[in-house]
Amino acid sequence: QNDGKITQTSGATQWVSSKDSYQSVAITANVLSGGNRQGVFIRFKGDTFADDKYVMIQKEKDEKVSWNGENNIWSNGSNLLGDVWTDYVNPLTDDDKALIKEGKYEVTLVRVKNEIYVFVNGIYKDKKVLDASYADMECYVGLYCTDANKTTGATRKFKIENASDYLSTVTVTDKTATDANGTIAIAPQTIVLGDTVEITVNPATGYLFDKLT
Repeated sequence: QNDGKITQTSGATQWVSSKDSYQSVAITANVLSGGNRQGVFIRFKGDTFADDKYVMIQKEKDEKVSWNGENNIWSNGSNLLGDVWTDYVNPLTDDDKALIKEGKYEVTLVRVKNEIYVFVNGIYKDKKVLDASYADMECYVGLYCTDANKTTGATRKFKIENASDYLSTVTVTDKTATDANGTIAIAPQTIVLGDTVEITVNPATGYLFDKLT
């Protein structure tokens, strides 16, 4: 939609939402130097605009990447994550800032059912689990910038993709040798990013656990 790019022309706030809604989706956009907050969002449409619910990830003041911590988004809906200013704070390095200056630094939100994943430059960073009631809802996606008048004339690029482009299922397999003098149990064995895997080690009588690879 819109050829995958948005050029800021005027105004203090840039707020662009997809026309289509999705069951599962990934939204990626680059962030630029300047502006107060630049990021991407997932929006669950309510009965009115004020009833919309959001999940947002952003670059703040060229200092860090974080979940958006505002309970109320400019009086137009509520943040599903509540007040999370201190949660998931990733300070920007000099290399990050160089990429931002070049317009090559990307933030991504991936939504599958009631789970939201964060990627920065294609690398997995964090995961949030929403209330189960959101699992079957369709969502809209988009990008935003506050203090956008400081980025007037700048073009931001975005991609709307399949969630499967970022998430794949993998199987954790027990490769314990038959003469290992013990066993391990793995649960669950089929996982995706963000899952916790529990491994239980059971040494044979008279043996101690050595190492796990």
